[in-house]
Amino acid sequence: RLKDKVAIISGGATGMGAASVRLFAAEGATVGIIDRNVEAGQALADELSAAGHKVVFAEADVSQKAAVQAAVANVKDAITQGLALEGQLMDQAMQLDRLSFEAVKATADHGIATHNAALERFKALQN
Repeated sequence: RLKDKVAIISGGATGMGAASVRLFAAEGATVGIIDRNVEAGQALADELSAAGHKVVFAEADVSQKAAVQAAVANVKDAITQGLALEGQLMDQAMQLDRLSFEAVKATADHGIATHNAALERFKALQN
């Protein structure tokens, strides 16, 4: 369903983010993983690439605007290089220029809020 689509998943190295990366890749998307966990992120990208999926990894702490911008540029460059022979995907790779820090930050903020809510529920159970 996602053939010829490009997705960037922040926090994609482990947990639900990694599950999302796997799902998007399985559905045919070219996936960029952005995460601060280099070891897990690169391992996942390598695993999925070896299985025939188009997946790249870039390190970034999504709380840092410059790091996110650099990671998006790195993902775009890697995807563009990897798909240069597939002209129909070039336009979609260029769409990565439109990604904003706010969109990536919103994803991170949602994850943090979910974590904090779960932590509060856990604390309440402890009392």
